[in-house]
Amino acid sequence: HVPAIAMDGPLAFYASPGPLTEFPRAVFVEEVPASVSDVARMVSRLGIYDVVAKAFYDVEVPSERLGEIHLRSATEMGSRLAERSGGKLSVATRDRLVVRCRSYVVLLVAALRSRGVASRARCGFATYFTPSKFEDHWVCEYHDGSRWRLVDP
Repeated sequence: HVPAIAMDGPLAFYASPGPLTEFPRAVFVEEVPASVSDVARMVSRLGIYDVVAKAFYDVEVPSERLGEIHLRSATEMGSRLAERSGGKLSVATRDRLVVRCRSYVVLLVAALRSRGVASRARCGFATYFTPSKFEDHWVCEYHDGSRWRLVDP
C-alpha cells in the first residue's frame, strides 16, 4: 500500500512534484495504482529499454522513435504514451515509450508523488549488469514512514 506518513520538512519536498516529475493525470483516464509495488510494476510496463528491445521485448524499434529516450519530463513522456494508449496506463508492448533507466525512474517518482509518496531519483554506478564494468544506472527511493527504500523499476 501507499505509505501514510506526515509530510512536513524534507519529506514534504520529496512528496511534491517538481518540474520533471509532475505526473500528467489529465491525459490518463485510469488512476495510478495504490501500492508502491503496483506503481513500480505499472511503470515497468510503460517502456521498452532501447538497447535490449529485440532481445527482451521482441520489438524492432523504428528509427524515428529512438529520440524518445531524450524526453525529459514525466509530462512529456506521459503525453506521448497517452496518445498511443487512448489515455490508459496500460500500453501494448509495441507502443511503449522507448526509454533508458532514467525515464523509468522519472515516471516512477512522478507517479508516486502523484499519490503523495515521498520519493526521489538516485543515480550511481552498477556492476550487476556487466560484472567488473561500472555502468551508470538510475533507481528510485521512496520513504515508507520510517526510512528510504530502494525500488529499481
